[in-house]
Amino acid sequence: MGAKMDEKVLIIDDDPAFGRALSSLLRAKGYTVFAAMTGPEGVSEFQRTGSRVVLIDLIMPGTSGVEVIQQIREMSSNVVIIAMSGAIPLERRGAGRPAVRAGADICLPKPFEGNELINLLETFLKPPP
Repeated sequence: MGAKMDEKVLIIDDDPAFGRALSSLLRAKGYTVFAAMTGPEGVSEFQRTGSRVVLIDLIMPGTSGVEVIQQIREMSSNVVIIAMSGAIPLERRGAGRPAVRAGADICLPKPFEGNELINLLETFLKPPP
């Protein structure tokens, strides 16, 4: 199953090397990718692009990822929000995390395999039967 070219993904992460690697992976799979390095930039970019998916790092300087998730979720109930963090233990993925309470659909621990992310995106973006 391939991504549609019109599926827009916004990456909000303060690590430029990680952001570039993630952008390359997603573009290779046919996604249109936008990027922001801070929470406020991410909110502005989301408003500008209307991205269908937001991949957001939880730990960034300034505005936290959780705050940004709340702001984006208030703007759209349909956006898929995947929180990412190196601070999330594998055994607690998604369950009871502050990001999920704030509106994230799932928390993905860093580092993760590219295929894991692509499979998640395909699951979340699959049209209803």
